[in-house]
Amino acid sequence: MTKTIISFILVLFTLQLSAQQKMTNYTALWKKVDDLVQKSGLTKSALEEVNKIYARAKKENNAVQQIKALVYKGNLSAENTENADEKNISVLLTELKSAKEPAGSLLNSIIAQEYWNYLQQNRWKLYNRTATAIKNTGTLEEWTAEDLHIVITKHFLASLENKKLLTATKLSTFEPIIIKGNVRQLRPTLYDLLAHNALTYFSNTEREIRKAAGDFEIDDAIAFTEASTFAKHPFKTSDSSSLFFNALLLYQELTALHQNDAAKAALIDLEIKRLEFVYEHAINSNKEDLYIAALKALQKKYNNEPAVAQAAYLESSVLFNRAQAYAPESGQTENRFGLVTVKAQLEEIIKKYPGSEGAANAAGLLQQIERKELSMQTEKVNVPG
Repeated sequence: MTKTIISFILVLFTLQLSAQQKMTNYTALWKKVDDLVQKSGLTKSALEEVNKIYARAKKENNAVQQIKALVYKGNLSAENTENADEKNISVLLTELKSAKEPAGSLLNSIIAQEYWNYLQQNRWKLYNRTATAIKNTGTLEEWTAEDLHIVITKHFLASLENKKLLTATKLSTFEPIIIKGNVRQLRPTLYDLLAHNALTYFSNTEREIRKAAGDFEIDDAIAFTEASTFAKHPFKTSDSSSLFFNALLLYQELTALHQNDAAKAALIDLEIKRLEFVYEHAINSNKEDLYIAALKALQKKYNNEPAVAQAAYLESSVLFNRAQAYAPESGQTENRFGLVTVKAQLEEIIKKYPGSEGAANAAGLLQQIERKELSMQTEKVNVPG
């Protein structure tokens, strides 16, 4: 189990009902565990403490702390247990059978992530295996990469099935016990948190590299359009297992959820991520022009929102790459003053949206443009003899 999983769990599973927290001071118990691991390196002793926490949480019917304990147990057991990944997944699947909501949704997301981690760590041997029929009692050693993709997709989608409950679960309700990040306002509900976790999988190319003729491809220009049009567009395919297709559908769900928000930061962040994803994977011959037009439209619509600074930066990045193609010595005279234009745009972003993510990125690119360099090219000479 990776550090990514642990950090994800630490964020998700601090979600705890106030009434349950009053029963036990879990913060003190977890501090003891962390001290045993980080300060003393006593993983065996830490595992014993985690087992105690799990037993107490189970007795108090505290599902969140139970799952957190299970994740810690899996991590601490990994070093000394053969087939630790498979055994840990088996434990989580058993827990899932009796889990109530929203714990069930959280567990499905974690299980999907565990399977994906296993695939990433073992891809070198997985892609050489022949196809099998997946069985719950089967060993992972018999599965192919495709078997894993099917199960990962299944659990990520299952984690989002109870949309009504998850969107009603506001993270602000649990303010005293949530580990805060610097983009907390961008994930206002539990559904947002789980959906974005699923998107990290659906947006990757792991499965798409083995595509066959007829598989889903992003070639519809509507994928670049503004929120209300995009959210209602019926993307169609016979390849419903495609990661990219599922990513587009999930972006539509999230867009529909946030397009009428009073605060626009979450929607703008979502729009930017969607456009980046589509631009990277679309096969349209004019996708760069569609991308720039979409970024410009976003800036125009939310001109006074700090979050839109990132869209302005991304536009400047594309124009910067175009300007790099200027090479008069080889006849490439287009974009002669491209860098001058980009420099002015970056300075405007920094001035207009101070303290924003986009302004920070703009400052980095501006520094790159202004960095002084000296280069020279000499003709190759062959000396006689």
